[in-house]
Amino acid sequence: MALKKNFFSKIKKPFIIGEIASAHLGDTKNLLYLSNKLKQTNSNALKFQIFKTENFVSKYNSYFKILKKIEINFKNWEYIFNKTKKLKINKICEIFEYESLVFAHKSDFSDCFKVSVSNLYEEEIIEYINKYKLSLIINISGADIQELKKIINKIKYKDICLMLGYQNFPTKIKDIELNKIVCLKKNFPKVCVGYADHIDATTNFFAQAIPLMALSMGADVIEKHINIDRSKKKNDYYSSLNPDEFKIFVSNLKKAYLALGNEKFIVSKAEKKYLNFAKKYLVAKKNLKKGHFIKNDDVNFKRINKLGVDEGQFKSLIKPKLNKNISQDNVIQINDIIK
Repeated sequence: MALKKNFFSKIKKPFIIGEIASAHLGDTKNLLYLSNKLKQTNSNALKFQIFKTENFVSKYNSYFKILKKIEINFKNWEYIFNKTKKLKINKICEIFEYESLVFAHKSDFSDCFKVSVSNLYEEEIIEYINKYKLSLIINISGADIQELKKIINKIKYKDICLMLGYQNFPTKIKDIELNKIVCLKKNFPKVCVGYADHIDATTNFFAQAIPLMALSMGADVIEKHINIDRSKKKNDYYSSLNPDEFKIFVSNLKKAYLALGNEKFIVSKAEKKYLNFAKKYLVAKKNLKKGHFIKNDDVNFKRINKLGVDEGQFKSLIKPKLNKNISQDNVIQINDIIK
């Protein structure tokens, strides 16, 4: 299988995933439409959910019929893979049971796989992941730090992204708990940390601001749902953005990420230029003649919008003497002084 190795160590931040989930309504045309739209948004990856309903949900579960209705069979998935393989965007398959993991992996389509933390209690899934050294996104919802440590220890090839965020149709702001990102970064410094946003998409400010906050707190990856038309209130519309909104979302996140700058305290060229503009330098308080010994009451310090002699430099000079006439309020440069 031609999977990318060290997938998460090579990603460029912020890495934005477009989650199609069940917005396709079981229709391959809808799925292909959304895949192409995601490519146009400049997001970094698209994500499909692949499952056989009867393999992971009881027929007595109230969601069984809903999931079965939107389930896409493996033959149609092969068709979708062939149609979307040439799209220049990373591909991620989220799986919910062993058979779909094997199918998705053998299809040689996905760059990495997403699994729920609950799947990683299943030995055959863990064994398969370890055998083929799969890059993983792990939905950590419901797991505490000690559980996560045990699960990660089971995984031999640690190219992992721990994904915070669960869907609650939609998730309430008070339940998001972004501070967990800081805790995850502290406890798992060698893996990526992501945030999957499921806030009400109609709250325009928060739908943009919460993912931005996640980035500022250290998230490397952001996942967001997309649908065809949220106003129709079809499957998975609660936290989903329309394609035009998603494009703006991606653009805003990538521009805003630049504001974070370097993790080390490095003074940028722009800051140095600003300081030069804002700093005060030596100017003549009155007309001064060549040969004059400059005293404190002869000068002021003002902004001159270029480099000059600052107060510290001036005080270090011993009997500074002018080698040219300087008129009032004109700058006195160091080469105007005989030291």
